Amino acid sequence: MWRAKRNYRVDILILLTYQLTQMYSTQQLYTIFLNYAPPVACFDDHCVKLKDKCYQPCPSCPDECPKNVTKEVRDECKRGHEAYFYSPMMEYKLKCLPFTSSTSSAEVQFYGALVGNMCVGLLADKFGRRRMLLISLIVGIPTLFLSAFLDGIAYFYIGRAILGITIAGK
Repeated sequence: MWRAKRNYRVDILILLTYQLTQMYSTQQLYTIFLNYAPPVACFDDHCVKLKDKCYQPCPSCPDECPKNVTKEVRDECKRGHEAYFYSPMMEYKLKCLPFTSSTSSAEVQFYGALVGNMCVGLLADKFGRRRMLLISLIVGIPTLFLSAFLDGIAYFYIGRAILGITIAGK
């Protein structure tokens, strides 16, 4: 019996696997960078252990770098406690505010994706998937870019929620 020869598109399988891997790893890495706060932070000339990642000075807390040493030793201690980068957790003091201490901006983004999955799916059925994908990209990319420059915690959280909604449309 004669069998038809099948050709499989391995390039499409590789492309899909690569895209899924990129999407998954990016989402996981971003929350690490978003929620980063060093265990010890130096404010001016006072280095303190952070309590619950609340990035703010604590003059009454004990200094982590000894004061009765030479300037070089103290400077070396302060350099050892420098942050690797300045994250939104540090900039907005996210864990110091009542609302933000229990809700992270990553959670707000995921809630936005949840709402977006419910709403954007219905809109896509009505107006078409390509049109909703295009709208999601047109709104999502500038929102992602602008969320880095938003001034104020409320705007930052609103931007993350909008970004979550647009992620659902992709």
